[in-house]
Parts: sequence; C-alpha cells; structure tokens
Amino acid sequence: MIIPIALALSTAVSWSAAGVILKSVSTKYGSMAATLMIAAGNLVLLSIVLLFIGGFSLSAYSMLLSLLGGVLTAIGYLLFYTSLEREQASNTFATIEIQVVLLALYGILALHEGITIIGAGGIALILLGVFMVSFEKGRRFNKGLLPAMAANVFWAFGWIALVYPIAHSKTSLLPVWISFIAAITMVSIVMFSSKKRISGLARISAGGAATGLGAGLLSGTGNALYSVLISFKQLVFGTVLSNTSPALVAVFAHFAYHDRLTMLQIAGIVFVVAGGLILGAY
Repeated sequence: MIIPIALALSTAVSWSAAGVILKSVSTKYGSMAATLMIAAGNLVLLSIVLLFIGGFSLSAYSMLLSLLGGVLTAIGYLLFYTSLEREQASNTFATIEIQVVLLALYGILALHEGITIIGAGGIALILLGVFMVSFEKGRRFNKGLLPAMAANVFWAFGWIALVYPIAHSKTSLLPVWISFIAAITMVSIVMFSSKKRISGLARISAGGAATGLGAGLLSGTGNALYSVLISFKQLVFGTVLSNTSPALVAVFAHFAYHDRLTMLQIAGIVFVVAGGLILGAY
C-alpha cells in the first residue's frame, strides 16, 4: 500500500503546482492558450518517458477509447481554464472533487470496488464542500465556477474511457500519451481556425510560453503517476487521495496570488479534503 500512497500524493502535488502556475497563463493569455500549452507539456514529458520504456502496442479498440479520452480531456481543460481565468485558484480547484465522486462511483458500480457507509459519508462531505465553496460573499452562487464543474464531468469520463486501455496495454502511459495527441490536435484545430485566436497566440511571450510548458510538464508528471496508479487497480483509493489538491492549491494560491476566501469557502475546502481522505480510507 506504500507505493500507491506515494504515487497518489506525488500526483496531488504535481497537479496542484501545475494548476497554480497555469492560473497566471490562463488569466493573461486565455483558456485556449493555457490548454494548448498544458497539453503540449504533457505530450513532451510522456513522449520522453515512452522512448525509454517502449511498449507501443495497442489494440484498435483501446486506441479508439484513448482518442475519445483525449477529446473529453481537451474539452475539460478548455472549460476549467475558462473559470480559472476569472475566479480564484482556491475555489476553482475545489470543484475537482466532483471528478473524484464520479470516478469513485464508477469504481463501485462498474469495477465492483467496495465502499462502506463511512465511505459514502465521505462522498456526501465532498459534495457538500463543493457546494459551500461555490458561494461568494452574501451567499450568492458563483456562476463563474459552472464551467469548472462541467469540466470535471468531462475529465471523469475521459479517465473512465482510459481505464480499459490502461489495463490492457503493455505500458500504462501509452493510452494517456495517445489521448494527449488527440487533445492537442483538437485544441490546435480550434485555435488555428480563427485569425483572432492566432493573433492572440502570437502575443505570448517567451517567458509565458516557458511557464505554460513548465506547468504542462508538471501536469504530465501527475498524469503519468496517476496512470500507473490506475494500473494498481486502486481506482477509488487512488482517485481520492491524489485529488486532495484543493488543500494544496489553497496554500499555494494564498502565497502566489493572495487568494481570499470567506469562512464558508474555507469550511467547504476542509469538508472536501476531509471527505476525500475518508473515502480513501474506507
């Protein structure tokens, strides 16, 4: 169990750091550019790793599912960074636990992974926490978080599409690599279909591109670790523990962007992380 725990926590740190860094990129250059850079960073890192470990054999069915996973992932990134452009990193990242609940339910219903009543209580805490984080001062629902919430639905189904290819591939990274080829292809087609978007891409400075690609490398590290975690057949446990990132992001964003949260939102983040840990433990 030590190896899955180490993989899950390393995944959480990688994803959290990547997200906080990408906040500056999405705010300055938009969600499309942020998605393109993070997909490119993922693709570079996964390509380097695959060159060393090999294992490029994949069935047609697994290939199709991997491509589908990539399209869903790309849509998720575009939606998520749309919220991150305008909202604080702390409450935007709290919505990630929606993905946790969906993947946990898939693990329970489709993969027949067990869950206790206490674990079900963890799911309820996560949902309550996300609900609390979604309210601003004056207890108004923050509609700016709706794209991020929708993004997590697409991400969840993206990973679900990858479960079979990962389980039936010589290397767990190959389906993820293929999915990011599909993701970057889709985003590039959308990006280069508009002169306005092309001119926006030309505004990106060398420093901005390096920052975005660096975040993509961190994200790729997290995705590589997570795919290995799935190969351990610990979807519920691994998903929950690796997605305790709202707590990490809240700390990182406080120092990087001086994020300010209401007491209700802070309590929501605590509920989200507590629910995730409970679900992982039971």
